[in-house]
Amino acid sequence: WVFDKVKTWRPEEPQSTRDLALACAEAGQPQRAADLLWEVVKGRWDGRFRDVNLIALGELNALLAREKGKIRVQGMDAAFLRNLPVDVRVVLNWDTNDSDMDLHVVDPRGETCFYGHQATALGGRISADVTGGYGPEEFLLKRAVPGRYLIKANYYGTRQQTVIGATTVKLELYLRYGTGRMENK
Repeated sequence: WVFDKVKTWRPEEPQSTRDLALACAEAGQPQRAADLLWEVVKGRWDGRFRDVNLIALGELNALLAREKGKIRVQGMDAAFLRNLPVDVRVVLNWDTNDSDMDLHVVDPRGETCFYGHQATALGGRISADVTGGYGPEEFLLKRAVPGRYLIKANYYGTRQQTVIGATTVKLELYLRYGTGRMENK
């Protein structure tokens, strides 16, 4: 009910809808989750929420793959409904507006994927740098190579005009995302 309230209070921010959708998916309400994710996908959001549509689209398709035909997709554009599983998915979210957190992922070869280097030789990709919202920022790697990966979150700063409390950062790591064998670390 808290996420429902936040969505009511902040309908102009896609994170409110996305957070509610992800909570519904975890609570065993996949149809509602899918409908809410589709709302984020098709929405026209302020430019400070770049790539949130694409991130929500990946989450929607992974949910559809996991639920295997149990979700009604009427009203959703079939051209967008295609699961694209990846070996590694990292998502960085935070809870203060007008703040800039940066996701960095260092692969086993030592190459860092971040806002200044958005694609790696191994095929790692990072979403657009969110500098004035709540995130999310997402790293995807289609085919992982064995070895150690280092994940970092950097607090770059804030443009808020008031003194704010601490920023809460949430980092999610998924292995085999969008497959039947997904692990959430």
